[in-house]
Amino acid sequence: MLLAGKEREFWTYWLNKQSYDPTAYPEDLKEEWITLLSTPHGLRGTLDTYKATLENAKINRTLQAKLPDLPVMTIGASHFFGDLVRQSVSSIGIEPTRKLIFNRCGHGLALEQPLNLAKELKGFFSVA
Repeated sequence: MLLAGKEREFWTYWLNKQSYDPTAYPEDLKEEWITLLSTPHGLRGTLDTYKATLENAKINRTLQAKLPDLPVMTIGASHFFGDLVRQSVSSIGIEPTRKLIFNRCGHGLALEQPLNLAKELKGFFSVA
């Protein structure tokens, strides 16, 4: 495998590139991720998430017809998916009642902007 023996370098690079603020990821958390992803089959679970994208799309299309009428909130990050989260939901005919893009934020919303995320979720669920 191309990553065997180079897991630390790969995941350190990946975490830094997917983040707006890599310092938001505590070193002990990075160590835990790298340790787990370096185990036999540790990488498989992570990559299977992406591999399952097409299958998940089929399942989502099937479920789309059965969706209840509920409020929907989308949250993107300026340095990761941005507006793509809202676009994805809108593409199946759901217009989010709340749509946000966190500025100065990357892949790890909960780590990079935990207070902002908590505030928005609390507000959304207290109204919904």
